[in-house]
Amino acid sequence: MSGLQTRLARAVEKHQAGQLREAEALYRQLLEDQPRQAEALNLLGAVCGQTGRWDQALHFLEQAVQFAPRHAGARYNLANVLREQERLDDAVGHYEIAVKLSPDHASAQLNLGITLLDLKRLGEAEVVLRRAVEVDPAHPKARHYLALLLLERGVHAEAADHWRVAIERDPTSFDYQFNLGVALYHQDSLDEAISHLERAAELQPEAGVVWSNLGGALRSAGRIAEAVAALERAVELDPALVAAQVNLATAYLDHGDVAKALGVCRLAVASAPDDASVHRAAARVLAETGELEKAQDHLEIAVQLAPDDADLAVALSNLQQRRGQFLSTALGSIGGTDAPSGTTI
Repeated sequence: MSGLQTRLARAVEKHQAGQLREAEALYRQLLEDQPRQAEALNLLGAVCGQTGRWDQALHFLEQAVQFAPRHAGARYNLANVLREQERLDDAVGHYEIAVKLSPDHASAQLNLGITLLDLKRLGEAEVVLRRAVEVDPAHPKARHYLALLLLERGVHAEAADHWRVAIERDPTSFDYQFNLGVALYHQDSLDEAISHLERAAELQPEAGVVWSNLGGALRSAGRIAEAVAALERAVELDPALVAAQVNLATAYLDHGDVAKALGVCRLAVASAPDDASVHRAAARVLAETGELEKAQDHLEIAVQLAPDDADLAVALSNLQQRRGQFLSTALGSIGGTDAPSGTTI
């Protein structure tokens, strides 16, 4: 081994041991004698990145790529720095070169896929993430990000399969447990969904979103009292979580507590007046109380907010028919007296 290789190996040993200050000093000393030594530039750039000095990292890694354009590791590290600086298009270019130079570099495939996801280039991201899974079938993060993309596309069964593999590698991951629960819920595998959502709640008990989804799954499974408890917990943890408010109002209604359902709907409408699901929930609760005109008002707002939702249009039509039947039978009793004011939202 040459003197240069010996010095570089000593610096790498310090680097791998987490002794970053000592490793940096050795890399810099080596570069004083060999300023074009690409591996030393690459690793010095990596140290700067690990310590949050992104501008210095970029400087050394750009030099490394300049002196060794086919250095896959330097391309990968440079892309990571560019990603940290939110220069995503530039990062993609260097990730793509790294992948061409080293097709079996699973982390480069993964980070390229994630960056393409951030850029909303979903078709390209799927191809790359599938390749990352092929390269390293047990890579939990590659499975996770591919599953997220599939979940967004509604491919729930395959997404669940990927999260199951990821959980085998890392059963303590909140993200894997939570998202598997969501995917299973969409498949109506309620018992299994509840199991994973409960595990996610154990891992992050202060996350309102997991209690909201757990409450929704429990309600769908007919476990109404448990659903109410979970959804109350969600709203307590995150009062602005609209989905939890909507689910809680519906769960209260299922539980026969109309007054509480109305109270939650008032809060939801006040906090998210432009959310169609809020007005849908308010309409359902008001319809249960017989406040059909006010229920229709909320459904009309919901249809305006979500004009492509066919279910809302059907619900509005059904309510209008119901109101028409009610009015035709009740006109004789209304007379000239004032109708009761009822409960407003």
